[in-house]
Amino acid sequence: LHLYTKIVQGILRERDIGQGVSDGLQPLIPLDEISVRLFPDAKLPEQYIPDPHLRLNLYRRIARLESNQEIEDFRDELNDRFGPLTSETDRLLKSTTIKLLAAVTGVAAVAAKDSSLLFDFPATDDPGVLVHRIRVSLEPSGYQYNFKNLKSGGLRLVVAAINPQAVYDKAERL
Repeated sequence: LHLYTKIVQGILRERDIGQGVSDGLQPLIPLDEISVRLFPDAKLPEQYIPDPHLRLNLYRRIARLESNQEIEDFRDELNDRFGPLTSETDRLLKSTTIKLLAAVTGVAAVAAKDSSLLFDFPATDDPGVLVHRIRVSLEPSGYQYNFKNLKSGGLRLVVAAINPQAVYDKAERL
């Protein structure tokens, strides 16, 4: 997710936030309106947490996590209660971290499809500013990208030629 963090850094710079995402930022998009589909196997597996009621309650708690510190505390709690996190559980928490980043940067959806990353931005009064910000972030990287208009009036950034496994591996740095 080097590319994603590069875009995020550019957006945060524009918001006068020099040190990256901190827990004090106000989301531009409500968390419950953001979709992150990078890890198809992100879940709390039945083998890890056999009780379905407990699993459901833990999913509810994950949905309410609002800061990186809360995610880390929850990660520690799961490790203490159920043992080392499964890869699926780890990816679920990474998705939650990415969701927090998306909220403060104005990204409504992040997804991996084939060998591309998709970033959906909601409709804005000045899409030219958004396109310029993205171009400034991406052009030095050499990634191939294009923009598509969404039926909702928003904008989709499609970044091509990215190996989905590399996306998963780089997400570990978040």
